[in-house]
Amino acid sequence: MFLKKLFGKSEPASKPLPIPPGAPYTARVATFWEWFATNATALDAMMDHRDQTALVDLMNRTVDVLTPERLDWCFEPGANGAKHSFVLTSAGNPHRRQLVDYWLEQAPAIPGWSFFAAKQPVPELETFKINTGGFSIAATETWVSPEFDEDEEKFRLWLWHPAFASMPQQASTIGFLMLDAVLGEDVASTFVGGLATRNDRLQTAMPLTELREFIHAEVAQRGWQNRVGAQRIVRAEIPEVPAPPYDIGQFVTGLPDIISEMLGDSLDEHDPLEQSGAAYYFIRILHGGSVGDEMKAFRDTLDNVLATSGAGHRVGFGVGPEACFYFVTAFDPAAILPLLLDLLVQHHAPRGSAIYPCSRAYGTGPILPALK
Repeated sequence: MFLKKLFGKSEPASKPLPIPPGAPYTARVATFWEWFATNATALDAMMDHRDQTALVDLMNRTVDVLTPERLDWCFEPGANGAKHSFVLTSAGNPHRRQLVDYWLEQAPAIPGWSFFAAKQPVPELETFKINTGGFSIAATETWVSPEFDEDEEKFRLWLWHPAFASMPQQASTIGFLMLDAVLGEDVASTFVGGLATRNDRLQTAMPLTELREFIHAEVAQRGWQNRVGAQRIVRAEIPEVPAPPYDIGQFVTGLPDIISEMLGDSLDEHDPLEQSGAAYYFIRILHGGSVGDEMKAFRDTLDNVLATSGAGHRVGFGVGPEACFYFVTAFDPAAILPLLLDLLVQHHAPRGSAIYPCSRAYGTGPILPALK
């Protein structure tokens, strides 16, 4: 009787399915979406009845299916006619963003639900407020002062609210929550390079409710690259080329962190995708001193194979004195490695070409034997 009264005609949400150790990220995501589609009606009922404690516990266990370190998640009002939205966010971590974007790509159509890989801006800022510690921080009572950084193509922001002086411990956290509500997570992380709260209001301050329109107008006027919802393409040259197999002289990528970390020492004993069922690899193809159409043809074929298989994405391309480099995020490493090896053979890659892990935690040798 209790379950009928609580959930109506729907069944209570089932516990998440267990994931075998070592399961690829593709299987983890498929399991998540199978569970969500099956339990969408029960989740809707739990939200309607404000069964928050049980709902949070259930979703924590479900999200834990994806990665050992829990990704941030939240429910938001529905978008595009949906009743509810579920948001899974990387919280600004570029490695986790790879996982979250793939998760969103695999989302099925579920009636009444919309899904996002970043927190969305609040539609009605005039009524938005954060209640905490006996204070009510309304967006309409918060002021912001922006400063431009032309080199980085970002803004630095100072936020003021009359209550901030009385709550120094919480002011910074509230400031970031306000910023996500006004701009949305993608715009905030893309165009805001720093945020600080103040105990006084600057003369240059504007109402926080006007910041969204201001940011969009300034970005358009200044001709800054529109990279919201996608990673910024970075072109970089390395003054001192490292020793093989990391002998990259220049690279183009949407994920500069992984290449920079690989060439530095950050990945010597660390894998940012460890135990997630995904992995970073790079393919090193000797070019014999000439980077021509063959290398571009390999890149195009690689992109096509990855798109068709759904096993990974190419996230960068590099060139060094002896070789070309193709950086790949593998969402199913066991499935992708044979495909990459077949590509090397099909394109008659020169001897010595090989596939390597980006993290040196697994050694500096190739994953598969170099071509002979």
